[in-house]
Amino acid sequence: MLRPLILALLVSGAALEHAWAETLRVGRVSGSPSQGNPFTSVGQPSSGVWSAMYDGLTVIDDKGVLQPALALSWQAVAPTRWVFKLRPDVRYHNGAVFNAQSVVAVMDYLKSDEGRRTYVGVEAAGIVAVKALDELSVEMTTAQPDPLLAKKMNLIYMVEPGALAAQGMEAFAKSPVGTGPFKWVSWGNGNARNVFAADAKSWRAPKSVTRLELLAIADASARMQALLAGQIDVMEGISRDDIPLLDDAAFRVFTQPAPAIVTLTFRNVGNPRSPVQDVRVRRALSLAVDRAAIAANIMGGAARAATQGTVPEVAGYDPALALPYDPAKAKALLAEAGYANGFPLQIEVITGFGGNDQLIYQQAAQDLRAVGVDVDLRAIPYPSWLAKFTSGEWGPVDVFSFSWDSSMYYDPIRPIRNSSCIKTNPYFCLPDVAALIAASDVEMDEAKRTGMMRTIMAKLNEQAAALWIASAGVNIAAAKKVNDVRWRSAGVMYEAVEIVGR
Repeated sequence: MLRPLILALLVSGAALEHAWAETLRVGRVSGSPSQGNPFTSVGQPSSGVWSAMYDGLTVIDDKGVLQPALALSWQAVAPTRWVFKLRPDVRYHNGAVFNAQSVVAVMDYLKSDEGRRTYVGVEAAGIVAVKALDELSVEMTTAQPDPLLAKKMNLIYMVEPGALAAQGMEAFAKSPVGTGPFKWVSWGNGNARNVFAADAKSWRAPKSVTRLELLAIADASARMQALLAGQIDVMEGISRDDIPLLDDAAFRVFTQPAPAIVTLTFRNVGNPRSPVQDVRVRRALSLAVDRAAIAANIMGGAARAATQGTVPEVAGYDPALALPYDPAKAKALLAEAGYANGFPLQIEVITGFGGNDQLIYQQAAQDLRAVGVDVDLRAIPYPSWLAKFTSGEWGPVDVFSFSWDSSMYYDPIRPIRNSSCIKTNPYFCLPDVAALIAASDVEMDEAKRTGMMRTIMAKLNEQAAALWIASAGVNIAAAKKVNDVRWRSAGVMYEAVEIVGR
């Protein structure tokens, strides 16, 4: 009797070990507010959900290099015509074949009345025609030359068009179908626990994870407690101060620089009475913040004080630009602008994405108060911020947090465009910069376009278009059993994660 019992216990233990080894639980700031609709925004936090189940035609990897995804190659055969050669033998999670007609159908949706109103639909607005040349070849025609078209295709996730057409986007978002490494299972607990199962037949099948759970835990302290208690295996958004604790507790810490600048951005559209309408005020606010101290004392050694809206690794960075710290000059400029006694300034921020972003904004607010500005700093949840950013309805807010993130293209044009007159429902507008953006948009010569980006960046610095603070980095903590946690612009590369032992 003892022998069968021991055998049963061993089998049971092996089963438990097998179940343990295949589940990866990730603690994140937020899920996707729109669930499985991947066209409502780009970037974090939503892309960290979508990248588990969807693919674009291209992908930007963890080194910032454009790589093949559902397209194996692409070529600009003319200034306004591109041909994409697709990956063969790809199927959606529901068994439907991915081919050229799939691409045409997705792009047709983005050109529909509904699709054009989405964030990604706006990004794709310059694509005027898409046609299948054969089963695995697609031709895209643009209204004007577009040097970034291949990079843009990493933002356009190829949803299963048959399911979308049958259900409509609202229903499809609740039960999405893609080609990625994980199939959607449930949103769970009011969208706070997103569950996915591995698709072993995916062209980028997971290395060892068979079940993925993405848990939305907005508070950084609560995420840390969940990690220490073993309730999650991976934690996004750890702070510099957390690292010694995690080292002592034998966790792995994965750190990676990001081509993004933590920023407080100004509104000169929609709030005509705000002091930030005056460039002298914007310059004063910029001079008042000690970026070097924030980078060194709050963000740690990996961060760099910002000199502009991007980092040296991105084309368009201008090494001649600087953002000095000079509170005395800041006070003088405020007096010159008629605000010798300061003024009230309302700032709204979202926190929890970088682990220490709340401290960054608090220190920046303290620096501004030191030159006489009466700062009202308020934290708002990401869905509220996104709604305001999309609609332009900010109310009395003068300044809000915004990441000048070049990682979507490894190019500064997206944050530049978002902080310009060109953006739908803009919050900041410099008409002469809009003209420079329009010229750069059609320049197919890479060297000339890089020069244009530098010209734009210099103009934005001159006009103090934003209060750039410091470069961001990605810090992720994981249990010892979790290895090879890599990050690209869309988020953790879940398919690459390896679970190596208890």
